[in-house]
Amino acid sequence: MEIDPLASNYLRFCRPVCAETGHDDFPFQRVGSGFIVTFNGHYFLLSTKHAFRNVGADARRTRIPMTFNDQRPWPVWAFTLTEAIAQFADDDAYADVGLFWLDSNAARTTAITDFDYLPIPRRPPNSEDEPLLALGHPLFAFGFPDNFEKTSTKAFIDDEAQMIHTDLVSVEGKYDGVTAEFGIHLFKTADMGDSDPNGFSGGPITTFDSSRIGHHRLVGMILRGGTGSGIFRFLSVNLISDLLMKITPRLANMKRSL
Repeated sequence: MEIDPLASNYLRFCRPVCAETGHDDFPFQRVGSGFIVTFNGHYFLLSTKHAFRNVGADARRTRIPMTFNDQRPWPVWAFTLTEAIAQFADDDAYADVGLFWLDSNAARTTAITDFDYLPIPRRPPNSEDEPLLALGHPLFAFGFPDNFEKTSTKAFIDDEAQMIHTDLVSVEGKYDGVTAEFGIHLFKTADMGDSDPNGFSGGPITTFDSSRIGHHRLVGMILRGGTGSGIFRFLSVNLISDLLMKITPRLANMKRSL
């Protein structure tokens, strides 16, 4: 049976990210893209720090849909970006990572399925930094841009009085090699041309693997969009695994943000 890798039931790991703004006229605002991962029994949402900074939103008061089409926000236990920066202060690749620790009890009491998150394996010792991909390997990028029309499906989040409907956009492309920047790789879009979508930052880069539950295997997280070139820069999954290995042993001692 042929599987459509862009079918909506396979893409529920993608989430729109909203946050409080502090303004009376628009108390909540969609700030960008993110995706749910699991690691060592914990749930996290990954996104970018600049998405919040660009709109003046409060990253400590984040709203993430519990499931892809769920109005309820997933409880955020702690905003761990400060932990990430403290551990990797000299690594530019981590400077823009927004990492959110999610309440795993909430996942056990709601309809969370294998398609609602991407598992991240522990990184083998002495493994290479770059993803195990060859140049030209087919990849997919996902996000919630606000000025691009290649739409695959919709998600929504209800931040109290505001219902936010947003399009999840899928973009096909290929692996285009490494950059001179530490830990950052290139994704070349196949059909965007020179468009410069705003809102892909924080979304996942995946490869399709029909042997896996959920079929998508995480390759990395988008850090910067096309900048008029149709090329995304992304952080590799191996460095994300390194980050989570450093963070998870300290979660029990961290102050929860709720």
